[in-house]
Amino acid sequence: MRWITCVQVRPNLRLYVELQDGRTGEIDIFAFIGGLDELRDPALFAQVFVDELGVLTWPNGDSIGPEDVEAMLSRDEAL
Repeated sequence: MRWITCVQVRPNLRLYVELQDGRTGEIDIFAFIGGLDELRDPALFAQVFVDELGVLTWPNGDSIGPEDVEAMLSRDEAL
């Protein structure tokens, strides 16, 4: 299983991510996943971190797993 090793907040509510397999890229989580409206608050969005399981996590309990991040990276590479 892949996991996320690094995350950095980028402008316009985007994230730069690195996966353990060496893949990297910038993702727009809102273009891929609905229902995370609370994260549209830039102050909360900026508090993202990678937890001990390699999952993108926010203090409010929202999270995005490595499988979804990998799908986002693959979709963006295909565009």
